Amino acid sequence: MEVATGEVPAPHSSSEPIPGRLRCCVVVMATRLGLVAFGCRRIVKFVDAIYPQVPEVGTINLALAREVSVQVARVSAFVPVRAICLEQSLASVVLLRRIGIPAKLRLGVQVYPFYAHAWVECGDQPINEPPELMRALVPLSVPWE
Repeated sequence: MEVATGEVPAPHSSSEPIPGRLRCCVVVMATRLGLVAFGCRRIVKFVDAIYPQVPEVGTINLALAREVSVQVARVSAFVPVRAICLEQSLASVVLLRRIGIPAKLRLGVQVYPFYAHAWVECGDQPINEPPELMRALVPLSVPWE
């Protein structure tokens, strides 16, 4: 895969703009409430049922994916619920799939000192994650894949 250009294989180009702040805020809050009420596994299965993974054909607009992720992170600071990496990543997956960008939720851990993290990948590219963090984490095999 060619990564130097910032483009990797994936779906059709989207004509929809970056989701607005209000939509991002609603999705982040719904994600948090869903995680509290039903747990991670059920919510991920629900998201997969509503917004199935888009097949990777063509090129992924990584710049648009990053912008959506940044928008989610910005609004997460102002929502009245806790919204850290898991909530933000799951909300980003919903919003990205909604506009036709294939996105996957990933979970990983670092053993010592213990640290767990959730992030979004489009193709094989982590979105808005520092490379040194990605090198330190061991991705988990998750039951919903």
